[in-house]
Amino acid sequence: MTYTDYPLKMRLSSFILACSVSLCALAQTQVSEFNPGVVADGVNYALPRTCIVADVSAVKIVYTPGEFAKYADRYLHIGGVGQEAATTWSVTDVKVHQEGMPDSTKYYHKIEGQDDSSNGYAH
Repeated sequence: MTYTDYPLKMRLSSFILACSVSLCALAQTQVSEFNPGVVADGVNYALPRTCIVADVSAVKIVYTPGEFAKYADRYLHIGGVGQEAATTWSVTDVKVHQEGMPDSTKYYHKIEGQDDSSNGYAH
């Protein structure tokens, strides 16, 4: 069986596959370690990482008994008045959301004046 025996559709699909593989190979960039200050021209950027952020709202209640707290039950008929100082916290609201932040392990440098198909990226 020769190459001309294959149907046109199969030859066309193998040609398209070969072209796409070669284009992918051209679009690859070499990366190297990023050294701040070594390369002057270009743009520095970092890939994002997803962080979970929790916003917690709380109320702090500080109770300080007055000097006449020990007489509240006897003279004012108010029971349950604390005799000792106390501090309590109460959580009133919790909001959790995700946020994109720069990943300190994924910094890159794009050299100015080079297109994306060249080796203009440095890691």
